[in-house]
Amino acid sequence: MISELLVLERVVLDLEANTREEAIRQLVGTFRFEKPEPVFEQIIDRESLMTTGLGRGFAVPRASCRELSRPAAALAVLKKGIDYNSLDRAPVKVILLLLFPPDYRPYPSCMGAALGLISQETVRTRIPQFNSGRDLINFIKEKES
Repeated sequence: MISELLVLERVVLDLEANTREEAIRQLVGTFRFEKPEPVFEQIIDRESLMTTGLGRGFAVPRASCRELSRPAAALAVLKKGIDYNSLDRAPVKVILLLLFPPDYRPYPSCMGAALGLISQETVRTRIPQFNSGRDLINFIKEKES
């Protein structure tokens, strides 16, 4: 499911960012929205309620987006881990940004797919090692089946 939401243009394997906000802003930028700021602000507002830094170096920020008619994702591997206020306080090295159209009903199953994916040890260790976005998407597809 997550592999179906990713496209090469939204997979960044060497993201340089010093803060959570910088990283999220760059990931939102991969969508090339006409007005990215409202999407960015919604994600940051969500982060202020509760971190999406789930631990073990992974974060899964999410938001609804009126510019989308179907869900979409972006994924970044950071050059160096950043403070994300994660539940385990570990630096985040991988960010999976999920965007959904408003009132998207399968949202829980999509989040479940993301959480199931990152709960796999091989996924957590292998994702930061990829040099090709295409290979990374194919790896995720393989691990989802």
